[in-house]
Amino acid sequence: MGTWRSNATTRPSRPPHRLEAFLTHPFDVGEDITGKSGETVAVADTLEGVEAILRDGCDDVDPAQLTFNGSLNV
Repeated sequence: MGTWRSNATTRPSRPPHRLEAFLTHPFDVGEDITGKSGETVAVADTLEGVEAILRDGCDDVDPAQLTFNGSLNV
C-alpha cells in the first residue's frame, strides 16, 4: 500500500496499514495458525474502529497492536 494523505494536508499518515491490521479479526478457523481463539465482533464496534483509524485517532498505535484483536481496545 502506498502512503495515504489525509484531508489535503502534506503530513503523510498510514491509515491503510492500520485498517488492514485492524480488519484481521481472529476467526475460529484460524486458531491453529494464529494461536488466538476466534472472537465475535459486532458490526458497530468494527465501524467505530474504522472511523477512529480514518480520523487519525490511532496514529500513535503500531499496526501490529491492532492485528487479531477484534476491537480497537489496545
